[in-house]
Amino acid sequence: MDYNKVEFEESKVGEVKEKPRNMEVRRIGELKAENLKGLITGEKLKSLIMERIKAEKFKSWTVALSMARLNLWIIGVATILLLFGTCVVQLRTLSKTVTPRLFVSLSPHQVDVPPERVYESNGYLIVSTNGGLNQMRAGYQSVLKRRLEVARKKGLEEMDYNKVEFEESKVGEVKEKPRNMEVRRIGELKAENLKGLITGEKLKSLIMERIKAEKFKSWTVALSMARLNLWIIGVATILLLFGTCVVQLRTLSKTVTPRLFVSLSPHQVDVPPERVYESNGYLIVSTNGGLNQMRAGICDMVAIARYLNVTLIVPELDKTSFWNDSCKFQDLFDVDYFITSLRDEVRILKDLPKELKIMEYLPCFFSMAPASWSNMSYYYETILPMIKRHGIMHFTKSDSRLANNGIAEEVQKLRCRVNYEALRFTTPIEEMGKKIVKLLRQKGPFLALHLRYEMDMLAFSGCTEGCNDTEINELTKMRYAYPWWKEKEIDSEKKRKFGGCPLTPEETALTLRALDIDPSIQIYIAAGNIYGGERRMAAVRSIFPNLIKKETLLPPSDLKPFRKHSNMMAALDYMVAIESDIFVPTYEGNMARVVEGHRRYLGFKTTIILDRGVIVNLIDEYKNGTMSWDEFSQAVKTGHADRMGSPTRRMEILGKPKEEDYFYTNPQECLQNNNNPLSSTPKTTSFHSNPIK
Repeated sequence: MDYNKVEFEESKVGEVKEKPRNMEVRRIGELKAENLKGLITGEKLKSLIMERIKAEKFKSWTVALSMARLNLWIIGVATILLLFGTCVVQLRTLSKTVTPRLFVSLSPHQVDVPPERVYESNGYLIVSTNGGLNQMRAGYQSVLKRRLEVARKKGLEEMDYNKVEFEESKVGEVKEKPRNMEVRRIGELKAENLKGLITGEKLKSLIMERIKAEKFKSWTVALSMARLNLWIIGVATILLLFGTCVVQLRTLSKTVTPRLFVSLSPHQVDVPPERVYESNGYLIVSTNGGLNQMRAGICDMVAIARYLNVTLIVPELDKTSFWNDSCKFQDLFDVDYFITSLRDEVRILKDLPKELKIMEYLPCFFSMAPASWSNMSYYYETILPMIKRHGIMHFTKSDSRLANNGIAEEVQKLRCRVNYEALRFTTPIEEMGKKIVKLLRQKGPFLALHLRYEMDMLAFSGCTEGCNDTEINELTKMRYAYPWWKEKEIDSEKKRKFGGCPLTPEETALTLRALDIDPSIQIYIAAGNIYGGERRMAAVRSIFPNLIKKETLLPPSDLKPFRKHSNMMAALDYMVAIESDIFVPTYEGNMARVVEGHRRYLGFKTTIILDRGVIVNLIDEYKNGTMSWDEFSQAVKTGHADRMGSPTRRMEILGKPKEEDYFYTNPQECLQNNNNPLSSTPKTTSFHSNPIK
């Protein structure tokens, strides 16, 4: 195949075939993808992608090994420093014994170093020996001893240190003898300059001060050394603890790192342990449709990625649909919460790794739309081999790509978990939605009416009941202006009789009144601009005057950040619809179906699913006069007794998935533990006991 000019489309039997196409080539940095055309195709592309994947795995292993070595190195250095600090303390403690040994070791004479005698010194004694060798030797052994004893007895204060020295008498006594002292230089100051200036008591005082100063200095030095030792030990201990923490953090990094992101999110979550598996490749998804159609598609894609053991890239939202909304995934949903809350099921990345990013823009990039309403065997047997072959798979559509029934229960429960737990709106959307609900609650209970009567709905459905000729022409032109909408000629009356059209505002007002909905209740219009404006809404307002829209409930400044984004505005309506006391959709579109299922999940909250085929025929009979109001009201109540959102089994029609109950409308596999057990016979609701009235 020439990957530059082909894409894949789905055939009727779910096979994949080639279709010519023109790919848009985008610029990647300074490298244009168009320069690679013809250079990388077929097996070369496959080989390149697989090499990138292997290189990425090898790189992760290398980094892990390097970090392990670094951790061991840090612990080793910290341990050495700790041992060094301990040795310093021991050396300082034994310094008075060890230091002399260091000097004695330099002497050729063997000597056992005796322990030092510790005493408080009374002063300093300077000795000048005289005579020959033996006389001086004897002076060291005996004369010095006696001089010290005399000095102790007399006290240094009784001698004139400027003019006396000691000499030995015949009987061994010591007496003073005048002498001339040799004057020596001390530093840059000569002692001779002090002669005559310091004598007697002054000299004694100076010496004692010097002794005290020296003692204080020795204590200060000792204290400083002790502090230094403690500092060394402290630093070594901190480094050792740091090294240990690094090892622990690296070991637990897959748990700790997501917590850092979740801490920035307003949603509380217990970070689950990551599911470790060898990925078979990468799955890129481009969703399609409106908010709720994309929401359901994202849930399906997560389930598919989980059971194919692939890495899912955060889905890309549809920017080319009728609504032309430029919102990204992170603009609507809390992306960090989405990734972290599902880490025990599937690995989700915000983008492709840098090594593979270029592949996303190549014309030969492998893309396809999976077959609609497929079961998991299709993905195991058809899609998984493709992913393994190409390394990266791009799904161009996400809506209805997984069947409603015939799916394993664990897959169904994962779809529910994604929809009701992992997909949470961003903080601004949630705060504004809660504000709307709070304002409504302050005035009492409220009903959320999903009045699906916007211009696009009428144009593409071809339903024109109640419209004038000008409006009918406008709707028809709009339908023909979009070539991708296949159905052009539509019989509005015939389609309405079979229940294929949304109820008009007038039909809706009669239906709500027939169901005995309290006229004073607040009715929140969860929809866009109603086609025909106030002219069409007058019938509803005449019966239910408390009509409310978010545009009238909130000041313009509050809605300013959301006005240009239809998906954000729909998200606000979704939140209000979920929290309402009663939810009534007038057409079974994606929002109606997804909200109905969500309200079941929240405890089977009252949701009135209108049977449009029954209602329009009853209304016609009432207008023709063939049925009284009481008969009409009773018929409407009877026809909807089992359509109030109570527990029931999902209807399955083999081979007709579009006609059977939608999974997200009634996710019964996720409701088994509810206080109201599922039953094939739905419970009835008494309208007369409705607390809303």
